[in-house]
Formats: sequence, C-alpha cells, structure tokens
Amino acid sequence: MSEEFFENDLLEELAAHYVIKRRKPGGVTAQELADKIGSMSAARRVLKMKEEQGELYFEEVIENGHPMKVWYKRIS
Repeated sequence: MSEEFFENDLLEELAAHYVIKRRKPGGVTAQELADKIGSMSAARRVLKMKEEQGELYFEEVIENGHPMKVWYKRIS
C-alpha cells in the first residue's frame, strides 16, 4: 500500500523540516543598497567585491514570504 501525498501535505512536510532564518539587525539587501546608490547592478558589484575582500558575508533569510540574501559586515 503506497502513501499518497496531496500538495498541502507535501508543503506541510517540507515546512516541518525547514529552518526559517529571520533577518538580523544591521544587514542590507541588494535592493536596499540599490535604492541608495541608484543602480541594482552597481549594488551587486559592490556587495560581491566586499564579500571577496572578506569585509561582508551574507545569509539567506525569508522575509515577507520570499527568500533573499542579506549582507552583513564581518566582525574582525
């Protein structure tokens, strides 16, 4: 006998095992930085460059039901 899963059952099963990270204070998203400097591509370049230099790191979080990257300064 096979167990049948309906879509809601599957979503509940996935949600039960998925850890939702919440945003910590002090971080910035690419969109927030783009709003300040005027360009999404420039914001992404800056974030990537700062990450490669070891100044920033990112965490993936869920905000308003959507996954996104939030960038934080590394503490030396």
